[in-house]
Amino acid sequence: MPADVTTIARTAGPLQRLSAIGTVWVIALSYVGVELAVSGRYGYFRDEFYYLACARHLAWGYVDHPPGVAAIAWLSRALFGESLLGIRFLSAVAGGTTILLAGRLARVLGGDRWAGTFAALAVAVTPVFHFLFHILSMNAWDILLWTAVCLLVAEIAATDRAVLWLWVGVLVGLGLETKHSMAFLVFGLGVGVVLTTARRWLRDWHLWSGGLITIAIAAPNIWWEIAHGWPTLEFARNAAADKNATLSPLWFVGEQLLQAHPLNLLLLVAGLWFFFTAEQGRFRLFGWAYLAMFALLVAQHGKPYYIAPIYPLMFAAGAVVIAREALTASGWRWAAVTVLLVTGVAAAPFTLPVLPITRYVAYATRLGIMPDSGERMPVGVLPQHYADMFGWDDIVSTVARVYRDLPPPEQAHAGVFALNYGDAGAIDLLGPRYGLPVPAMSRHNNYFYWGPDQARMDVLIVIGGRIEDHQKSYADVRVAATIECGLCMPYENHRRVYVLRQRIRPVQEIWLTSKLFI
Repeated sequence: MPADVTTIARTAGPLQRLSAIGTVWVIALSYVGVELAVSGRYGYFRDEFYYLACARHLAWGYVDHPPGVAAIAWLSRALFGESLLGIRFLSAVAGGTTILLAGRLARVLGGDRWAGTFAALAVAVTPVFHFLFHILSMNAWDILLWTAVCLLVAEIAATDRAVLWLWVGVLVGLGLETKHSMAFLVFGLGVGVVLTTARRWLRDWHLWSGGLITIAIAAPNIWWEIAHGWPTLEFARNAAADKNATLSPLWFVGEQLLQAHPLNLLLLVAGLWFFFTAEQGRFRLFGWAYLAMFALLVAQHGKPYYIAPIYPLMFAAGAVVIAREALTASGWRWAAVTVLLVTGVAAAPFTLPVLPITRYVAYATRLGIMPDSGERMPVGVLPQHYADMFGWDDIVSTVARVYRDLPPPEQAHAGVFALNYGDAGAIDLLGPRYGLPVPAMSRHNNYFYWGPDQARMDVLIVIGGRIEDHQKSYADVRVAATIECGLCMPYENHRRVYVLRQRIRPVQEIWLTSKLFI
């Protein structure tokens, strides 16, 4: 029978409480330490270049994300610089904080100190989290904010403290300013509230006031979307039609096994059972919330990791069941911790760069793990999340050689144009050390809004594309080099670098017909 969290706190001895806090903190701090220890391996991830570029153009919105990640990138750069360790530090801290919240969630749901330990360790060994908490991205903060919202709603269900709905509103608002997928959690919790006894909260002014707070916090991004004609919707439509792979429901379910860790999937199932059987149905809304979100993402052919931010909640609930019903003896509990830790370490190289890349390839090959992208594009010997960390210096140095070969008068007003934001962002960050003019120009996502550099459009170095397309805008198009970037994504490799001269179309006409939101 689930115990109320206040009862647990009152009846547990001081040594027991200290032990529980200490174990979860050790797991969290160890996790942060490992993430930071390998932060400098493999190189910058494609999206990190883009987010740093967005941080140089702070706004209330961007084509493919809300403003939160740009603000985090700006803060990271201001505090720690642009090194890999510097820009990834806060993501690692977000991971450690999520682990702490998962341990707390298990206690709020009625678990003992072992349940808190199981929940914290389950989050720490989750493969998909290793990567999402490793790089500068919106996903690290999305997971943290989902977990914090679930913790507050669990506190409300356990203690009837309606005032906490105001703080739920704050966190949901911040979540929507971080990643729009917070709306999935709102949808799921809404279904859970309506279908359970929690609907009594619909008559409480605290819940509706929390909703108004959410709207107030999210309003600047909504206004930006309106002012720009809802570009994020255009981006989402294009990505679904032309970029993201269409997964069958069975494949979506199978991916959960790999992303969550097979043993964690048992915790997830146990957590779902807990939510539908817990005393007085206090936490049943979470069970319906999970099922509703899962069904929605399957129906929308969402990427498998979109459901990952709900894992800490599900693991915490499953840990309560396991600690109470299955692993009651101390020896069995230590055995379970050991098995989870060992298997988690074995799975870590697939999502965290703990191995040199040659050893990783050999390790994956030996286990029969084939590289994948989750998108409609071929991959090489590395999965996309690793391939997108390689080849950037090769790309930038090749462009720099082309630039240096230009006559000095042309160098003075030559520009660099990249077809995707990864190349453009790499030029922006790495280009100065090679003597390249920055910023780069691109048609891709928010680079389109930052516009062309009119003074640098008459002599243009272009990375990739087809010669016949370039000849629509320039009379003189010449191949100047070919990029060889090794382990990078195949579509980045073997591309030509062109020099374009004698522009035959107005700059604005070229720009307006080049937009690419995907």
